[in-house]
Amino acid sequence: MSLVELSVNRISYSQSQNGAYALILEEIEGERKLPIVIGGFEAQSIAIALDKEIQPPRPLTHDLFKNLANNYEIKVKQVIIHKLIDGIFFSSIICERDNEEEIFDARTSDAIALALRFESPIFTYDKILDNAGIILKKEISNKNKEKKFDESFKGFSIKELNKKIAKAIEDENYELAAQLRDEINQRKSNMFNIINFASELIPSTGLTFQGFIRGSIGIFSIILIAYLYSSNKKKIAWKTILLALFSQLLIGILILKVPFFQLVFEKAGAMFVKLIDFTREGTIFVFGDL
Repeated sequence: MSLVELSVNRISYSQSQNGAYALILEEIEGERKLPIVIGGFEAQSIAIALDKEIQPPRPLTHDLFKNLANNYEIKVKQVIIHKLIDGIFFSSIICERDNEEEIFDARTSDAIALALRFESPIFTYDKILDNAGIILKKEISNKNKEKKFDESFKGFSIKELNKKIAKAIEDENYELAAQLRDEINQRKSNMFNIINFASELIPSTGLTFQGFIRGSIGIFSIILIAYLYSSNKKKIAWKTILLALFSQLLIGILILKVPFFQLVFEKAGAMFVKLIDFTREGTIFVFGDL
């Protein structure tokens, strides 16, 4: 019998058993999916392993096992779902220490929770997929249902969503915490796309002599237009204007010709960019729900 590698597709609430969840595994090179009914605790543990950004306040059982295994240099090489009897899946965990392998019998939900934490491959036999595997033809409609569920968060600001994440973690509802986190990341991604698009409209060309000349022509053009439209040309403070222009010209020459001033302005520019980054984060924090 040939082995088929699987990956975790998603976890959904079981419609047939109250308080249970359906873990959907899928073959990496194929369309067949393997649904496995698991308990709520195991579902939360797997959801945490899938989402690296959510950290429970205290280690769960599977996290504790991983910490102990790492401390004693035990590796989980792979997990094999090797048997199916009366709708119950049986699995084995293949571990290695000092180049010696040991095989442990385990519940499939526990085996997968550990495989995800150790980033180990998950396998089953082709015969099991033939008997229990399914091909979901309504994948698109399921995705639409998930999008409708996400719309329930639209009325909350990012600050409120962060509070809900903290409350979900405190209540150990890690699946809800993951959904809230995804909503926040989606909003931040949309805001960054807008900011990046705006920054691309005016690309930076750096400090060049041609740019300096072009800028000087622009300044003199503005002064000329202001002079032509001035209602009282006699009160124009030409001395102040010429002093300002001379200062601008001197600063431009120093930046273009003197390495020390170039370094100073580069440092100032880097500080300005950092200030813009802080402003961007503040904008996302304040207007993230718009």
